[in-house]
Amino acid sequence: MSPERPVDVSLLVPAKDEAENLPEFVKLCGEHLGGRTFSFEVVIVNDGSRDRSADVLRELQGKYDFLRVVTHRRQRG
Repeated sequence: MSPERPVDVSLLVPAKDEAENLPEFVKLCGEHLGGRTFSFEVVIVNDGSRDRSADVLRELQGKYDFLRVVTHRRQRG
């Protein structure tokens, strides 16, 4: 998605220690929201995860242009 293009729908998702689930979740978001008449983004807030969530999200950002990531170094709730 181009940064100049306005976003019609933003999906905000909190995540803590979800490294195993994130790839499937993001894939399903793309499958179910992609191809619609509206533009969208999925914003995942990594809330102080201690597993590989941050690494997984970095990898997924390279694959899915609709994915945005916010990372908190420690849990903020």
